[in-house]
Amino acid sequence: MFKIILTEDRMVIGCSDNLQFLSDGIVATSPTQRYAKSAYSNIVEVDTLPADYEDYKYNYVEGVGFVKNEEWVDTDAPIIDIKALKRENELLKNSLLELTSYIAQQDVRLETQEQAILELSTLISGGIA
Repeated sequence: MFKIILTEDRMVIGCSDNLQFLSDGIVATSPTQRYAKSAYSNIVEVDTLPADYEDYKYNYVEGVGFVKNEEWVDTDAPIIDIKALKRENELLKNSLLELTSYIAQQDVRLETQEQAILELSTLISGGIA
């Protein structure tokens, strides 16, 4: 048996199989986790918890049971910003185009330099270009 601690809007903010009631309405689920009376509105006893239970992940509705809290956000899940990824993708495409253009210019310069070296070598060796 577990006791779950609910807020006024039925969000499960804590649970324990060994809930302790302290002074002034304070409830402890562990030696380090305590809830003031102002933080909760009800305590309900349940037989089991969802397999993936986490505080704040579920609401509890009498007669229905645990219902996933639509406002809950998995803080361990990676956050993906699609717009930022699209901007980065465009920047990478533009950078690739710039590099390709630069390489093409360097190829032309290299051919010109090779031709100039060939002509200079021919002149130095006494030949005619």
